[in-house]
Amino acid sequence: MAPGFYGGKVRYRSADNVLELWRRHAAEGIKEIYIRDELFTCVQKRNKEICERMIEEKLDLSWICSSRVGLTRDELALFKKAGCHYMKFGVENGDQEILDRMQKGVQLEQIRDTFRYCHEVGINTHAHFMLGCPGETQETIQKTVDLAKEIDPTTATFGVMTPYPGTPALRRDRREAPRDQREPDRPRAPPRGEPLHGRDPQAHRRRDPGAGEARPPRVLPPPGLHLGLGEAREGDRPPAPRQGRLERRDVRGEGR
Repeated sequence: MAPGFYGGKVRYRSADNVLELWRRHAAEGIKEIYIRDELFTCVQKRNKEICERMIEEKLDLSWICSSRVGLTRDELALFKKAGCHYMKFGVENGDQEILDRMQKGVQLEQIRDTFRYCHEVGINTHAHFMLGCPGETQETIQKTVDLAKEIDPTTATFGVMTPYPGTPALRRDRREAPRDQREPDRPRAPPRGEPLHGRDPQAHRRRDPGAGEARPPRVLPPPGLHLGLGEAREGDRPPAPRQGRLERRDVRGEGR
């Protein structure tokens, strides 16, 4: 977790608190919950209690969560029995030296075991991979591709490493990068008229005639519920798109 985004403290919900919410969700007709808590599986004793009570109460909910690799087969089997059908893992890289340099704190064998256990108990998996880590080469990229094929996740994503504010990676990059190439601590919008990644700004922007300012095109999620522990509401749906025709306009020079 990046302190620049999340701060330095963590507060966990109790098993009673979580189950109270989930019972209410089930009573409202909600069938699935997406737990958007990156540390959910770290609280092992609490999660064991949650799962056992869900099974005992026959709580009719399926759920998705994120997790570190390293869970045992028994833990994953309990998750499955309690309704978990899909888990997302940060695998990151297929080279052990790069994982150690990232201070990931996992071994490649743990990654292999975790995905094998998920296959065995019937939980679908998603693997996040991150390319461009310090020390990355064509050979280490190939190791990552080979690992992805070996562990055989249901789905996978491959992203480019982007250091977050407050992380050692960003501080290292700022020390080592030439001064004219250093990034600020926080993302910034390019000045009006400045090319975006070497291209004309109008190629990346659309203008809503009624909005009065340039804005990027909206991307709406598919219908459905992506719920955190306290986010569920009956009938939740993505917002309707704005009405009106979108047209391309050159915004350079406006407002000067």
